Amino acid sequence: MDTLASSSFLLPLMKRGACIPNDLDLFATLEGYEMVILYWRKKGYTSCRCIYPHGNQTVYHNSYRCNLQDVSLIFELRNKKTYKINVIVSKGYPLLPILQFHSTPVMNYIAYHSLVCLYDITLYQLGIANYTENIPARIQECYSKYKQRDFEIWQYLEEEHICKIDRGCPQTVRSLFHSSVIHIRFPDYVDILGPELRKNEVKLALWQLASGAACNTLTHNEKRLTNSDSD
Repeated sequence: MDTLASSSFLLPLMKRGACIPNDLDLFATLEGYEMVILYWRKKGYTSCRCIYPHGNQTVYHNSYRCNLQDVSLIFELRNKKTYKINVIVSKGYPLLPILQFHSTPVMNYIAYHSLVCLYDITLYQLGIANYTENIPARIQECYSKYKQRDFEIWQYLEEEHICKIDRGCPQTVRSLFHSSVIHIRFPDYVDILGPELRKNEVKLALWQLASGAACNTLTHNEKRLTNSDSD
């Protein structure tokens, strides 16, 4: 129940579409990741190798979609059809690496109870970058991929707004229990309030996008903030 699924395949699902993902990211705990790997190996994903930190760490750090400061291990599983599953082992709660993703359109996840979208602007094909300077080429490619999907990726909220207050501003400190979090519950959980369900992921989660310095204000915070009750 601790494991979360996240990848770009969630975007069509949020629009009531359908897709068959051939590249899936699962976020697990140090205590539970071996069980996750065992489950998928029984499902035919028999090829399993640890690609972080045992591989070329510099290359992988620059190519992955999230900052690796909250990641302990990453395993790559493949089946005979070459479908791939990445099992990302968090140093704390599985949610933490998701908060480090390169931009808001991919800050979404599936838990056992629901599909959760952390930024409602995603539904309007709009995203905010979670990088400042020295953006790796692989991340720029990711931005280009989303632009090809008709997303606009802004470095900051370009519309007129109040910094640190507007829910789309990168300076605003966000919470997993913010009112603008989109929570689509599965049938067995429709009678339970979304915030109560999200407490299963983490009791406290606060974060701020790294691109806050790009906003036109003298009171910006140039440091990315990520905090949870696992720290």
